[in-house]
Amino acid sequence: MHLSIPLSITALATASLGNVSNTPSLTLAFSGNVTIAAPLPRIPIPGGVRTVQAITSGAFSGPGLNATVTGVLSFASTLNNGTVQGAFDTLYGMTSSNEPFLVQVSGIGERQQQAARITIEVGGKEKGLADEFLLATVKPNADRTRVTVSAYFVGHDN
Repeated sequence: MHLSIPLSITALATASLGNVSNTPSLTLAFSGNVTIAAPLPRIPIPGGVRTVQAITSGAFSGPGLNATVTGVLSFASTLNNGTVQGAFDTLYGMTSSNEPFLVQVSGIGERQQQAARITIEVGGKEKGLADEFLLATVKPNADRTRVTVSAYFVGHDN
């Protein structure tokens, strides 16, 4: 199942794969939501601020991963012009097959939505995810307490 997603993520996939003659295929891997705590005091950085928030819970489902997120950390730099740069999230939890996993998300974009690269460390039947190239859209809600993530396999033939 191929989905239509924002152009920015397609451009990121093309740039990441280098010189390719065709636009890479993007196939849904999983989607879900994570809940985040109120931000800790912001850290001034050149040109903006760094925001740090705890990830408190969440869940992902889809053909590539079904899992429960139990927590860890999210941090991003927001520049004075509103651009989110150096957004990094680390999520820990358990898959539906009872395997622990670690997901690392790094992205860039606007406060309303970012394009991101995802890496996953997991064992068991999902261990193949560690070898996949995954891109995602990351969309926080208006009060920044919940984030929706949609992850896609790049060039994956399902």
